[in-house]
Amino acid sequence: LLLKVMFSFFSSKSDHQPSADSIREANQHMLALHVKINDLEQRIREQAELLERREIEHEIQYKQLQQRKENEISFHRKDMEKLEQRCKQLEATLHERDVQMAYLLHRCSFLDEAASYAPLIEQLVHCLKGSLAAPPPKVQTVKPTKAPNPQSHGKDLQQ
Repeated sequence: LLLKVMFSFFSSKSDHQPSADSIREANQHMLALHVKINDLEQRIREQAELLERREIEHEIQYKQLQQRKENEISFHRKDMEKLEQRCKQLEATLHERDVQMAYLLHRCSFLDEAASYAPLIEQLVHCLKGSLAAPPPKVQTVKPTKAPNPQSHGKDLQQ
């Protein structure tokens, strides 16, 4: 329709003036186009503003997400350091216990050797108990004889 109006407007001869109806109709179309263009420009501005707001929101969300990621990484690194330190402590404790176990096994070998002598010690104890329980032997007392004269002692040796 617009093309038809414009064609009729421009196709008229130069000596004829366009009719008032065709001018009015052309003006209405121009006004409708102007309104439509303004509406489209307004929609473009609104969509650009919406897009800008969304970009800002996405940028904020992205920064928050990045910060959360960094916080989680930091938390997990600290947690990992604590766990590594705990592992080192447990390894040191394990080493100490291994050393202590080796020492106790060495001491245990002495006890095993001592225990191997237990039957002999029991026999010795039994023997000693038996000898202590027996009545003491009778010993005959010997009466001392006269003590030799110290002067004669030397003479006896010379003879």
